[in-house]
Amino acid sequence: MIIKIWVNCPSEDLADEIAEQLLERRLIGAANRYAAITSRYVWKGEIITAREIPLLLKSRKDLFPRVADAICRIHPYEAPSILSIEIDQANDAYLDYMMENTHRG
Repeated sequence: MIIKIWVNCPSEDLADEIAEQLLERRLIGAANRYAAITSRYVWKGEIITAREIPLLLKSRKDLFPRVADAICRIHPYEAPSILSIEIDQANDAYLDYMMENTHRG
């Protein structure tokens, strides 16, 4: 099964670094970095407003634990949001692409 993994990053450089490292390790098959957004959340009892860079990663469901672990090693946040979204359907060519371009071992 194919998944999308959403993670917000504090900078474009970090988003690019995460994408590059995961692509090199073949833990993901593709990544999309979006334009900056303004995030608001509660952290340690305070409402925080921060500029963040959304990063969308595409991988296989069985690789999610390894992807999340790799992100946590790179990401500076104490508790980064790493969210997996299952894809119910995808075209055969894309499924083949993902299987060919992600780690199998």
